[in-house]
Amino acid sequence: MLTVTAGIWYQMRPCLAMLFRRDLNILFEPLRPRIPYGALLHQWVTARFEPVKCQRILESFIKDSHLNAEWVSPEAIARGGQVFSEAVLYPDTGPWELVFFRAHPEAPEQLAFGVTIPLEEEDVLAAAALLRQGFGSRERSAFLEEHGHLGEELLREVLVPEGQLEDVSPPLSREPGIYRRAHASLVVRSGTTSVLVDPLSSHASMPSLLSLPVPSPADTPDALAITHGHGDHWHLPSVLMHAASPEVKVLVPHVPRRSLLTTNVFAHELALVGQAFEAPAWDSTLRVGDIDIEVLPFYGEQPTRNKPGLEPSLRNWGNCYRLDAPNFSLVVLADSGMDPAGSMVDVLRESVRRRGPVDAVVSCLREFDSPFFGGLIMYFASLPFSRLQELYAQHQEGRLPSITAGPEGVAAVCEAASARYFLPYAHGFAGFGKRISDVGWGLSEPSEAELVGRVRSALRERGCPTLALDWNCGDLLRLTRGAASVQPYQG
Repeated sequence: MLTVTAGIWYQMRPCLAMLFRRDLNILFEPLRPRIPYGALLHQWVTARFEPVKCQRILESFIKDSHLNAEWVSPEAIARGGQVFSEAVLYPDTGPWELVFFRAHPEAPEQLAFGVTIPLEEEDVLAAAALLRQGFGSRERSAFLEEHGHLGEELLREVLVPEGQLEDVSPPLSREPGIYRRAHASLVVRSGTTSVLVDPLSSHASMPSLLSLPVPSPADTPDALAITHGHGDHWHLPSVLMHAASPEVKVLVPHVPRRSLLTTNVFAHELALVGQAFEAPAWDSTLRVGDIDIEVLPFYGEQPTRNKPGLEPSLRNWGNCYRLDAPNFSLVVLADSGMDPAGSMVDVLRESVRRRGPVDAVVSCLREFDSPFFGGLIMYFASLPFSRLQELYAQHQEGRLPSITAGPEGVAAVCEAASARYFLPYAHGFAGFGKRISDVGWGLSEPSEAELVGRVRSALRERGCPTLALDWNCGDLLRLTRGAASVQPYQG
């Protein structure tokens, strides 16, 4: 059990530091079934999804204790059925864990330090209080006094050395506009209000984020908005860092049921850590300060693009957002596109009918060949074996469509939105003011500039007047009376 003063929260106040080391990775979430998805999929692909071979492979995983026999049905392979059980497709919400670890500076694949603290649900609020204090206080002696029971070695590894403090970044300007932060993070600011989308920090265990500075206390948003639960968009410790106090509301997708594809029931988890939240329905509108936020459906980034799809409750639940400030409007597409349940083209047409044309659209431009894309390695487990065989044949023939919009799909969405401008985002982080040369974070994918060029070509082919702009993390997009200008990051 973790013992912390659960009733205390620590607000980010005007100090130029935090106690946690910047290179400390933090996981804080419910436990998931430990399944070697990547290794199993690799062997099935090597076997070209030949049923007899794949059944033997699965039985070997069970025999070697790599898989719990209650989680899979090897016999389902021969009949083309669902291999993974309900316990995997719809896991119970059980214990949590708080994990601190640091990679070795000279060998990132190795750990220099790591510790896992198991938690029951009644411990989660206390753990959240510990994180808030580490993010929002510079009182090292008070932290050590309160949490000394965790052990001198652990505290030495997670805190900055005595006499040192982690500097924070300079505050953003107060100018209205759209501020591009790291990867999928955006700050949408009107004259009086700011909304932070998909907050991340150096603690989120993503490539290149170690160079992210601590956010300035002056940049505490009025609200946060989460698009979906993948680890490059939802990271609970980063939410607690940026929210600064439990009263800052976090907008999250409504999740009817925890599943393999949406392991985080956001409302439940935020309630456990004592954070204000709202999980509005799709197509609803709410107001934060002087910004109207329309909650749009999130279609795309599911295991398949085309029918047949999965049962309705088994999906990657998410929200796209349209934010209307007094002087501009923005649509945040995240990694959406099209799936058997719907298309973002239709969603934006309906939004335009309700609220008028959009000034700017931002979207990821990567294309994912699900269910064989390594970044979503568990997706294959949601599909019947016969469907996996069909999709693998398409993949081998080069006919497997992307589950994200990609450049051509983004052009179609911009046309549907009557958008004046398009801007890329969610392609990793190379540093503020630096171009992203590989949108795959080192997987030898195209540069961001190359993909934006493909968007421009697709827009021209459609005769669509949307202008695709280039910008870097750290830049500010000004939108005034429909005219856009990008202010480069000035450090």
